[in-house]
Amino acid sequence: MENQLELLKPEQIKIKRNKKVIVLNIVSASLIVALSTSTLLLSNKFTKLEKSFSDMNNKYLELENKISDVSSKLPTVDLTKIDSRIESLDRRIYFMNMQHNIEGGLVTEDFIVQHAIISVLPSLKDGQSGILHSSIDLDTQPVTSSKYKGQGKFTVPDRELKSMLQDVIDKIQKRYDGSDQLFKGLPQWKDGTVYLTIKNYEIGTYKNGEIKLKGE
Repeated sequence: MENQLELLKPEQIKIKRNKKVIVLNIVSASLIVALSTSTLLLSNKFTKLEKSFSDMNNKYLELENKISDVSSKLPTVDLTKIDSRIESLDRRIYFMNMQHNIEGGLVTEDFIVQHAIISVLPSLKDGQSGILHSSIDLDTQPVTSSKYKGQGKFTVPDRELKSMLQDVIDKIQKRYDGSDQLFKGLPQWKDGTVYLTIKNYEIGTYKNGEIKLKGE
């Protein structure tokens, strides 16, 4: 090989070197073109991605404005009134259960409670307790049936009848008095009014801690 190199003329060696330089230049140029093309493609993709994010942000802001607009048109909710309404419903359910337990379950020596309605009406004046109204319908025990003439009239003296009715009132009061531990603002039992009937005939009224018979 050394003999072959020695036989090459200077012009031939120069031509070979020039060819290598040309090849390197072509390869470099190709790489530069490829790199430029890739950079341009990436730039275009980034621009599209940036525009996509911008569109999403604009849609989000538009949706946020719509929600804010709808919210501003909604009526204001008074939570105090809702709480008061819930308490009123709870109280009504409580008294309905009490009535159910009293009916047929509350008895004295002389009477059986047939029907009971216990309700607390809201006060018309702020800061005052509600108004207690109750209706109690009775039936006689066997020992009392001979003393009952019918249509709400008895053969016993008024004083004895009042004592018999007071036993019923006292037993109902014991059940009612536990209510103030569950609900605030309930009226006192003695401040309420209880209408007393027997088989739907009027007997009298309990009010201000006193029983008054019909006709008194």
